[in-house]
Amino acid sequence: MTKLYTSYLYLIAGLIGLAGCNDPKTFIPTNTDSFVFYEQDYYQQASQLLQADYLIVPDVSYSMRSSEAELENALDLFVSDLANSHIDYRIGIVRGTTQSAGFYEGAIPSTFLGSVVKPGSNSSVRSKIANIWSSFFGPNNPNWVFILEAAKKTLQNKGSSFLRSTAQLVLVFISDSDDLGNQELGRSNEHYANAFKAFKSNPDYLSARAFVTGIGGCSLKGPSGYGYKAGTRLSWVANAVDSLGDGTICLDDGEEMAVSLQDLAQDVTKKTKRFKLQAQPVPGSVSVSVGGSNTPQDHANYGWNYNESKNEIVFDQAIPSGSSLQITYDMVMKLSRQPRLESMVVLLNGNDVPQSNSNGWNYNSGTKELRLTGSYSASHSDKIVVNYEVQ
Repeated sequence: MTKLYTSYLYLIAGLIGLAGCNDPKTFIPTNTDSFVFYEQDYYQQASQLLQADYLIVPDVSYSMRSSEAELENALDLFVSDLANSHIDYRIGIVRGTTQSAGFYEGAIPSTFLGSVVKPGSNSSVRSKIANIWSSFFGPNNPNWVFILEAAKKTLQNKGSSFLRSTAQLVLVFISDSDDLGNQELGRSNEHYANAFKAFKSNPDYLSARAFVTGIGGCSLKGPSGYGYKAGTRLSWVANAVDSLGDGTICLDDGEEMAVSLQDLAQDVTKKTKRFKLQAQPVPGSVSVSVGGSNTPQDHANYGWNYNESKNEIVFDQAIPSGSSLQITYDMVMKLSRQPRLESMVVLLNGNDVPQSNSNGWNYNSGTKELRLTGSYSASHSDKIVVNYEVQ
């Protein structure tokens, strides 16, 4: 009996030891969500879009060599004018020409040349243009102009990181020839126009300009050596895409190119009735002020509505140029995971916020939305950080 009792003790001791060596741990995942709070969108020129994403697609074939210096100078002046016009811009550049001993579709460019040029950027448009021209060798190399396909492929590959939902997309085509997408790829003008339109939610957010240059003034008149009117396809697509149908600029020399590109800086700040918000508002929290005066939705002259599916304020008619427009709202802050409520720690600009329905933070588990109330209500550009254990 003593031996059996001793065996039980060893067995129990062994099990205790085994449990101690393999002590199970409960893993509770944690998560952090952070928000930069927006409560207002402000437009100084209330009837104009002053945010633009430019995609510039030049023909850099050998025949355009004589225009290289003029184009570089013109684009430098263009960027200066954007800054002077207080336009919040981004500029992406992709070459619209390829060289290949035997044409194949994979040779068509599909990405930006380097980083995007924007206010405060270290790169310049001039350096980018010079760079893409440096890769072309001479008149004996075949030049294939695929401006439309290059623009389309670039937006498909880079659109999510380049295009801003609140900005206007401006397509800029520059050539002394015409696009070969119709002839070599069998893709119609309509194909490209529809593809470009699909990148924006409304025509108000899309513009296009075809700068066509060549012999004897506007290249749409010739030269006959091309077998068709140079620039015709580019012009057709630009006019079809531009919401005002004003997409063709005929160029004669470098000086005219500089003036036309400078004009483009103001030209695209077209009148609009639609203003996309930078953040999703809490339903019913949106208020609008035109010219410093509160403007109700049923205003006699400047009535407006909020389009939830597109997150836009849409006016019944364009409000006066020069008027200020301010849109204020409570921003929706939705957590990415479902938290354990008791584990939540909320920081406003680095300071703890207490849990409170009236003066602190509260959380709706059904919508996963966080609200700040009372003296802890967030202001524009405040940073909110939420740490929690995942449920």
